[in-house]
Amino acid sequence: MTPVGVLLGSGRVEGEVLVSGAVTTAVLRTSGAGHDWAVVTLDDGTGVIDVHVFPRVWRDHACPVRLGARLTVNGRLDATPDGLTILAMNVTPAEEGTDRG
Repeated sequence: MTPVGVLLGSGRVEGEVLVSGAVTTAVLRTSGAGHDWAVVTLDDGTGVIDVHVFPRVWRDHACPVRLGARLTVNGRLDATPDGLTILAMNVTPAEEGTDRG
C-alpha cells in the first residue's frame, strides 16, 4: 500500500499502484455507449488523488462509493495535464486500519 502523498511526490508517472482512502467526491458519468462509470477522489490523510472507475470495473466491483466510504484501489497510474490519476482495475471496501499508509 502506497500513501497518496508519497505517490504524488515520487515522480512516478506509470505502473501499478495500491492505495486506500476515504471518498471525498464521487462524480457519476455515463459513457457514449450508455454505461455508468465514475471519477472518485480519495483522501488517505497524506494526499488526494482522482480514481477513474470505468464501466467494466464499476459493474464488476460494485462497492459502496459514497462520501466518506473507505476504499482500496488497485490500478494503473495515468499522467494527465492536470496531474496523476489512477485508472482502477479493482475497487474494494477498505479494511479498518489499512487506509493510512
